[in-house]
Amino acid sequence: MTIHIPLQTPEAGPSCTPNHLAASSYIEQDLRDVIRTLRGSKKIVVVTGAGISTGANIPDFRSSTGLFNDNDAGYAGKDLFHVKCLSSPKLLSAHHALMTSLASLAISANPTPFHQYLASLSTSNQLLRCYTQNIDDLESKVGLRVGIPLPPKKKSRSSSKKTKNQDDQNVESILLSQNGLLNPLSNDNESLKANIMEDIDPEVIPLHGIISTLNCILCQNGYPIIDYLPLPIEGTIPCPKCELNSSIREALFERRRKTGTLRVNVILYGEEHSKGELIGKLVEKDIKDSAVDCLLIVGTSLSVPGIKRIVKEMSKSINHHSNHSNLKGKRKILQKNSDNHDNITKGKKIILINNEFPKPHKEWIGFIDYWIQCDIQQFTLDYLLNDNYSTKGKDTNKTQGEEGSGLPITPKKKILSTDTKTIFPPTPESLDRSRIDSTRSKSFDLNDDVREEDDRNVAETPISGKRRREVEVVIPSPISLKKRKCIRKDDIRDRQGTPTPIPQ
Repeated sequence: MTIHIPLQTPEAGPSCTPNHLAASSYIEQDLRDVIRTLRGSKKIVVVTGAGISTGANIPDFRSSTGLFNDNDAGYAGKDLFHVKCLSSPKLLSAHHALMTSLASLAISANPTPFHQYLASLSTSNQLLRCYTQNIDDLESKVGLRVGIPLPPKKKSRSSSKKTKNQDDQNVESILLSQNGLLNPLSNDNESLKANIMEDIDPEVIPLHGIISTLNCILCQNGYPIIDYLPLPIEGTIPCPKCELNSSIREALFERRRKTGTLRVNVILYGEEHSKGELIGKLVEKDIKDSAVDCLLIVGTSLSVPGIKRIVKEMSKSINHHSNHSNLKGKRKILQKNSDNHDNITKGKKIILINNEFPKPHKEWIGFIDYWIQCDIQQFTLDYLLNDNYSTKGKDTNKTQGEEGSGLPITPKKKILSTDTKTIFPPTPESLDRSRIDSTRSKSFDLNDDVREEDDRNVAETPISGKRRREVEVVIPSPISLKKRKCIRKDDIRDRQGTPTPIPQ
């Protein structure tokens, strides 16, 4: 069950919680649980969307003011992100104008507070991976490594040349995203390429590419887009390396080869990702990693099929590992007197921070534990980056069965006080005793005072309050204690027949 934590009134849509979500009854305690989970996690996987960059004045796609709803150029925004615009001269000019505008915004934009939070996760060694759908490349401005990992090296000699070219292209795109100063035609970057290729582990995976580079559709070499802004309204951009190779071959009187054109390094609708296989292997590796104990989803509506699958598979893996981690060694013993709220929120590791919940709502049942409906940047400043926010606050939870808590009412067992005496109905034995006491009071006896004093000293039992019954004890006399001698009958007769001597 997803717990809904509303921190602000949504701008549009219904303000009520969907039926399959549970509205938080104690928001402060749930917020402390979320922050405690993020601070205590060892490895976090983050999935981000355009919502984390709107604070940097970069528009999103699907909101009311997004790019898909902008028809100022005379074309639908989604058509300008389709691969068919590369082959249509009219759409290409509008596509170049849109890419010029987005690239200018991305270059001049400053990282948002949430980008700073990603950098803090990397500094504390908590960030395993960030899968982003954004193309603005703002993560590189906070020092994060952005790119796609290189394929494993093959030992066969025949394919070594091909893999080397592919590795060079991947390294170039990573270098371009880090400093934007790499010139593929220069030999000064060979040592830098070698150092990166030895051990590279990107922290941010741009699933849809980055707008800061241009790639050749033929040789796949990359170039910084800043050198080509604004992009031409009419015509294409020729690839410098392809033109150089073609001119060299022409000078050598060799057959001239086809030259490629440059396009923005962004994955468009209707085309396959050229490095989709590499990304798929990395996602599979992270899903199988048992150290991942938290999934943070921020600023995305989860509408793209690829990102849907990543979130669902990662959520299943985290829940599986968290359910079985406590079974190693000793079995987990649940405390009977633990708080019911702690039992409900225990093990919740998938957190969504966004203004809207993904649609359709029922599709995400069991995949998301917390939905925090808020302004992302404000929430980051107030909670994620706020070191003064304490997760050890006083609990204000309602007790079990209290009105409005939504929990079943369990009857409590009454505890009898030890101070008050319990009065039981008289038994036949007690009635007989009372009669005996009444007869004693009528007859005078010298031992009455002694009996009354003895009765006062008799302790009462804590349950029934009855006095101990008196038991008559026969005290043996001194004579009965002496051992009697056994005399034979013959001896008695002899004594009777023997005359008794008479003293003289």
